[in-house]
Amino acid sequence: MKISAKSEYAALALLDIYEQVAAGREIARPAVTLDQIIKRHRFPRELLRKILQQLVNAKILMSNPGKNGGFLPQKTASQVSLFDILALFEHRPYLNNCTTKKVECKVQSSCRVGNIWQKAQLALDEVLKRTSFSSLLPAVKESKSGLRVLVNSSSAK
Repeated sequence: MKISAKSEYAALALLDIYEQVAAGREIARPAVTLDQIIKRHRFPRELLRKILQQLVNAKILMSNPGKNGGFLPQKTASQVSLFDILALFEHRPYLNNCTTKKVECKVQSSCRVGNIWQKAQLALDEVLKRTSFSSLLPAVKESKSGLRVLVNSSSAK
């Protein structure tokens, strides 16, 4: 199993938007623009545009058109998991055909590893479902000047 570039870009772009909002940048600029994400990550413009549109269609993001437009979260970072993103862009990451339930296994009666694939699939699904975007965000701390800044979660304690 290999995660596609589209899924990887979707996860990173969404995390970028959550980070900008968490740091309080939504106050200075109401939404995060396509160009801002491209500048930070150097994603291909047309691919990123399609990815963000899919996230809007899935009601994970909202899009604000116009001069001060851009993208804002429609769901909170704790409401969206890596599993949700992979389900949207990959349909579901399968380790093996026998874990899909859609494919009839031709060697099921003599297979001695199918049970292991099933257990591994369940473990993968669980990790991805438990990994919300809020768990990927660095901590946010208010500086002495009153600005909210992202800090390494280990130094935020």
